[in-house]
Amino acid sequence: MPLTPEQIKQKRKEEYEPFRRKLDGVETIIKADHTAWWFRTMLFLKRLERSIAKDPDQYPENIRAFYELIGPTILQHLATEVGSQNSTATSAHEVILRISEEIPRGLTLEHEAAEVVRYSLDDLVDSHSSLSFADWERHGRSGKALQITDSSGGEHLFPLPESEGIFHKGGFPRVLVKILAGAEQKLIDAELPPNDFDIIADSSIDTQMAEAEAAFLQVDADGIEYVTELDFSRLFLERDLNLNMAFVGKDALYYAPQAIESAQTGKIAVMSAHRGIYGTEFFVYDSEVLLKNRGLMRLFKTVVEGKATHFEFTLLNENISFGIYWLVLFRKFENKQDTAVYLDRLYELAQQTKQVPGEAANIVEVLDAVHVKYPFFDFDAGPLDDVGVARWLSKKLLRQIDAAYRHTNTIPNELVLERTEGDTLPYRVDLDEHDPDPTHIEWIENQIEPFLDRCRERTRAYHELIDAASSYDVDE
Repeated sequence: MPLTPEQIKQKRKEEYEPFRRKLDGVETIIKADHTAWWFRTMLFLKRLERSIAKDPDQYPENIRAFYELIGPTILQHLATEVGSQNSTATSAHEVILRISEEIPRGLTLEHEAAEVVRYSLDDLVDSHSSLSFADWERHGRSGKALQITDSSGGEHLFPLPESEGIFHKGGFPRVLVKILAGAEQKLIDAELPPNDFDIIADSSIDTQMAEAEAAFLQVDADGIEYVTELDFSRLFLERDLNLNMAFVGKDALYYAPQAIESAQTGKIAVMSAHRGIYGTEFFVYDSEVLLKNRGLMRLFKTVVEGKATHFEFTLLNENISFGIYWLVLFRKFENKQDTAVYLDRLYELAQQTKQVPGEAANIVEVLDAVHVKYPFFDFDAGPLDDVGVARWLSKKLLRQIDAAYRHTNTIPNELVLERTEGDTLPYRVDLDEHDPDPTHIEWIENQIEPFLDRCRERTRAYHELIDAASSYDVDE
């Protein structure tokens, strides 16, 4: 028999909230000076360990058991770093990844191993006239690139890695998969020119060397995904979309058949494998697999940008609010040439999936309403530096630990959805019938800067309020 809302609330209060408060303590450390991260976190855990040993009854059994499961291992990794001469920010990727691998897996679904197909770049170039090799120069280094010609004759360079342990993910391998699959030309052109580059890197590679290679490939610090081993069969299952089940190395394209099928049909789907520190794009409710709002964002973005034609959704999933990802997508579209067109398409997809909040009558009203709810979202924030990336990864690790604890101890979600007959039958979401109005597109374009000005005012007011409410400023 399912728990009542009152029972759920009580169970979370007794068995989850005490654990969450401990994670909040670690997050406070992460927000502080990064040079003392390892030492302060180790000290925090050692005090917790002594407290549990001295007075175990003050902690629920599940917290004691979970600490015994992961605490000693984490302390061992931290102790190694405290005695190291490495910069905290420099070594953070490796340390966090090592700890992540020790955390019990949260919710996982069974999957067959993904097939890995290798196709040499030489053969790919020989068989497709739109592909050729070219030179790549950056930061005083010279290397090799793949040149892709679009349908208008435009030429676009994609630098190739020189290291055996580094591979492109995302857009570069995706466009090669489309070319190999004979996808519609419009789906290929939508990938060009490349917006940015992202890579996976074997964590056994020296961090500084990996970052130097990334800089040569024009990859930002937060565009590096470190992996414990280059097991493509597993890594393909951990991609966000089936269309992204591909990597490009120094001399070959590696892909799964599912990526080829997605490229040929234009249909995309969110992958449901557990991605370790990078979390999952799904959750299970009442035995049904549902997309999180972040998973829906992946689908929206890909169709809006014309990189895929459609996806499937369900009535039950309509209950999961898109939330802050309206703002995340706006920031991704903000500096593109077709920002207004993308926002118009986004609103159309949101209408089809019942994601338009409240009484909002257009995309600008939606964005304003969402930013009122999340005024801390800063559109002027720059890219993350090494410390910022390390802090971002650390918070992801805490979320992974949080999810593992909740799964291990069967902590219920507070979400309660009303079920209806047929609410899991999939329906198609696309832009096939969407006919954009040029006048409306122009109106959206003219509203972007005023919207950003309103956001800046709200964000400034939010920070002023937070500063004014600081506990350190209260008069005695």
